[in-house]
Amino acid sequence: MGELACAGGPPPTSWCEPVEWPVSPMFAWRRGVTVMMQPRGDQRAEGRARTSVLITGFGPFPGVPSNATMQLLPQLAQVAPRSFPDVRFAFDVLPTDWNAAPRRLQALLAEAAPDLAVHFGVSSRARGFEIEQRARNACAAMPDACGVLPTAAAVCGLGPEYLPVSLPVQHVVARLRCLGIAAFVSRDAGTYLCNAALYHSLASAKVAAKAGRRVGFVHIPAALARPGGANRGRSGACPLTWQQALDGALEILATCLRRTHRRRDPPHRYALLDRDLRRLGTQ
Repeated sequence: MGELACAGGPPPTSWCEPVEWPVSPMFAWRRGVTVMMQPRGDQRAEGRARTSVLITGFGPFPGVPSNATMQLLPQLAQVAPRSFPDVRFAFDVLPTDWNAAPRRLQALLAEAAPDLAVHFGVSSRARGFEIEQRARNACAAMPDACGVLPTAAAVCGLGPEYLPVSLPVQHVVARLRCLGIAAFVSRDAGTYLCNAALYHSLASAKVAAKAGRRVGFVHIPAALARPGGANRGRSGACPLTWQQALDGALEILATCLRRTHRRRDPPHRYALLDRDLRRLGTQ
């Protein structure tokens, strides 16, 4: 999964067909792409963990050679287990591939059996955190990272036109704004792979053995991963810094888990990253 599967692997499938793809929980970040994580203490901690959470991002795609979610997830994977030690986390970056992404997501949902699934993606239109309200049963005729178009105009031919998310969207936005972080409610998740992944995850939750699974999608600015993108004081700059992106992601988890989150890690790591990005943007 560190590489996009343009060839080989299991045969292509649609977003609606379940596929068996074995996944083994582990703690490894292979080429900055994949993490499956258990709480500290492995089996003993797993026995105490009452909640399972799946967090996904996306790899690069045409026009976005560096996807900000690929940089956010490894940092979130380090901090989230310390902030929520009783939660079992699984992290993964999905290939931006019309064929490979549904197979991978289906396998993750089956393996992790999450109580909560939060999917992250990037958008050039994002004004900060865009918390999606619904997914649309539509696929745009846009090439994926392998240059391949979707095989159908709908995510699921017999599915409803829209599926609502099951996260407290308005409450999430309110809590982010209380932290001074730009956040908005969005009713349009697009018609690319972000929307398709959300639709598939919501449809899977309806038939999941574990009732009550909560599913949602969050768009962050694509400019966050570009040099100078996190420089807030300039015209056209990204509305989020990396520190805000991490703090906001943790606050979203806290809200969805019905927790009061207080940041435990010092901000210096992302403060340095924000500084370096500002320097690159002025060169």
